[in-house]
Amino acid sequence: MLMGADETLDFKKLAGLFSRDLEPEILAVGDQAAGLFEAAAAPARKKLRSQEISMDVALDFALGALRESVSGDDEVGYRVTYSSSLDAGQSFDVYVVRDGAEHRIAGLSTAVPMLGSEALRRLGRGDLKGARQWLDWAREHHEGGNRGNRGNETGDPFPADAFAALWTQGTEATAEDARCAAAALLNSDEGAKTLPLLRACREAAEGEARRNALDVALAWNAFGAKRYGEMAEITRRLVAAAPGSEQAERLHVLALTSLRRWDEIRVLAESRLKRRPGDGAALRLLAQNAVVTQDFDGAEKQLRQLIGTGKAEANDFNQLAWILLERGRADETALEYGQRAAALSGYGDPSFLHTLAAIYADQGKTAEAYKIILQSLAAKPDEAPDSHDWYVFGRLAEHYGLPDVARKYYKKVAPPERPEEESMSTHALAARRLAALGEEKKPQKARL
Repeated sequence: MLMGADETLDFKKLAGLFSRDLEPEILAVGDQAAGLFEAAAAPARKKLRSQEISMDVALDFALGALRESVSGDDEVGYRVTYSSSLDAGQSFDVYVVRDGAEHRIAGLSTAVPMLGSEALRRLGRGDLKGARQWLDWAREHHEGGNRGNRGNETGDPFPADAFAALWTQGTEATAEDARCAAAALLNSDEGAKTLPLLRACREAAEGEARRNALDVALAWNAFGAKRYGEMAEITRRLVAAAPGSEQAERLHVLALTSLRRWDEIRVLAESRLKRRPGDGAALRLLAQNAVVTQDFDGAEKQLRQLIGTGKAEANDFNQLAWILLERGRADETALEYGQRAAALSGYGDPSFLHTLAAIYADQGKTAEAYKIILQSLAAKPDEAPDSHDWYVFGRLAEHYGLPDVARKYYKKVAPPERPEEESMSTHALAARRLAALGEEKKPQKARL
């Protein structure tokens, strides 16, 4: 907590709080792990800034109000549950192991797959009892423990949560069962490491429910390892085995999207629409497919149809508003869609607010645009402008009669990573405004 409060993070010191098994792994991904830690601490810092409370005073209050309860022992490890009298109902867990003469962190409730890693390490040392305990702890973070029907309440043959379907708390599970469940818990983060293990689990599985859960774990595992072709093969088998399965189709679309197989996605969506006329997910897929294939008329048509069904979500309104803005039609309809997206997200999504601010700015409603872009920045953890935010400030500068300032802001807007996304990017909008403004006029030298 003290490190999180420090603006200058000593990452090597932070890594030293974790078990010796984890420390080198954390250091190996230092920049990424430091970024995640900073992102987790940023909202608290932002809240303090808004309340004009110093960090020292906040720490005094926070540490004074902190309460902890401990379960476990040196043999299996410990769970330390922290709660605060200042924030009733909120708690977080830190999982600790004895590591030589010290106690160190081996897992966090905010990163549950770490518990699966510790379970596998214990199984490797022949500690089945300890592995069961760590998996039991992990299970409590999945859909409220064992309540419900173990990760699938929709009747779909494929569970939404493979680990929840494979592990029940308090059972005398075999080492093989524990190993398969732990691998399923890790699969989205450490796919390359656990793929062979899950394949073996799937081959040895008895019973359709267990095979289905392991198939889902395999699909996510392949995705985590960026083996999208293998994921597509697995999910194609799932779709064929259970036509109409929501979970199978969702995983298959993810695989096809990762492979950028837009024609196959379109065929899948059209087939789904035939089975379920007006299906929101199918219309959304067709709209997405139309955007990536540069069929913007088709994308607009599908999104308008989706909105007409009453099943549209905030992102659907935002996407249609953005398409209209990109196509030079930032009219009252586009504004209405932008407002709907912002309202449905509780005016808390910075990307939706950016769209709304850009439409206001395009319409010349400078006061509204300025208010909303500031609201967009405030919704970000660091409250700092991203590249695309400068477009709105550029439009404002134009309306205020400051073309040179506008040019400077437009040039700060970076192009998208993928060239095919340029036509629907903020960079494309900025490039058009730069072209409309023309080259900056250089001051002429005075003649004597």
